[in-house]
Amino acid sequence: MPDDIANGLDRLWAALAQPGCSFSSPQRIDMTLVARAAADHQPRPDTTMPEPILRAVEAVAVGAHHITAEWVDQLEADGVRRLTYLEILGVVALANAADTLAFGLGLTSPTLKRIAGNPTGGVDPEAAIKGGWAPTVGQAFAHNALSALPDLHTAKLDFTESMYLAGPLILDLDFARDGLTRDQIELVATRTSRLNECFF
Repeated sequence: MPDDIANGLDRLWAALAQPGCSFSSPQRIDMTLVARAAADHQPRPDTTMPEPILRAVEAVAVGAHHITAEWVDQLEADGVRRLTYLEILGVVALANAADTLAFGLGLTSPTLKRIAGNPTGGVDPEAAIKGGWAPTVGQAFAHNALSALPDLHTAKLDFTESMYLAGPLILDLDFARDGLTRDQIELVATRTSRLNECFF
């Protein structure tokens, strides 16, 4: 595996093990374990997190096609704030991406180290509902879906850069990487998105 991809994967796992806006490090790690169990059709691991949180984790992990604006409204009615939902979404989606990459490369996903410390409460003060189901900084689009939570937004951008390409290179049609032309890179990205039913 190229060093930049290996290092990007390590940085992502380290970021996901940190305390976040609404969740401590152990809680975020528990989310990854619950999501993995759901994806593998295994029993839910022991955790003290509330049932609405666990249902949300499992829905994001294996039932994202059922998530609608009404579902998110009901989640909020059950006590899961929009920013809490956004953190669940970010942690589970990024962990799933890392697990999928590891699986594809024949690697074992690491056992994450639990870090002491309370949730940070870290939210971008400019975040607001702007066309999406959760707060974003600016109009809601795929590239800024996690922008309300700086730690996850930064982790997503870093992982995207290490796996795909950096934002400034989007318009560079002559860019090549690891022996692939830009056309080939986009073909792989498009096919992967189609298989994942991502139509952005």
